Amino acid sequence: MTRALLAFCLAACGEEPRAPIDFALVDPSSVSALEANVSIDADAPTAAREAIIRHTLERDLNPTWIGIAPWETVAVGPATRPVDVRIDRGQTYLRQGTIRLQSRLGAGDRGAFMGGVAETGALRAMLEVQFEDREVLGARFLVRLHAVEGRPRPRDITPEYLQRAVPRGTYRAWIDIPEEGGRYLAEVKTLDREGNVVGRAWASPIEVRRPWR
Repeated sequence: MTRALLAFCLAACGEEPRAPIDFALVDPSSVSALEANVSIDADAPTAAREAIIRHTLERDLNPTWIGIAPWETVAVGPATRPVDVRIDRGQTYLRQGTIRLQSRLGAGDRGAFMGGVAETGALRAMLEVQFEDREVLGARFLVRLHAVEGRPRPRDITPEYLQRAVPRGTYRAWIDIPEEGGRYLAEVKTLDREGNVVGRAWASPIEVRRPWR
């Protein structure tokens, strides 16, 4: 009864209820060989990080992560949007464990979700990260936000309030974007009650592309 009433009210206001967000595991062998797809098959987390940063820095196209075991690929988007469409849009992340992760860079009406491209001349933008891990009791999370902007090393743009473990939720950070633009990605780790790392995830990067380039 309550759901029906909510749907009626939204329709009366000229809005439709949003489709729930779906997190679908992807079989890497079923993914078409799009130019933007990058397979990450490193066993060690340090090797995976090195590959992710390198591809984020070097590739002409904004990369879409496709994980090879022990990394899984998860395609994120409205439940009404087919999984292959989500992959084509780059809306994927890598994970070990059961983390659910989303990220978005808002630059006015020219923002983009993970794997996307934001075309804007703004010199500041809000990076938003949302995560949870329903399978880990008492889970807390370590978050690192990375800026890859044509420099030899990525720039750590994690705000001070995220320098410690935090509960599940949605977190935001203002970031400065240089004139040449860049790519921005989120790294999240799940901690159990004892503080052990029991899950890892990397979102496909979001690119800021300048209109004058």
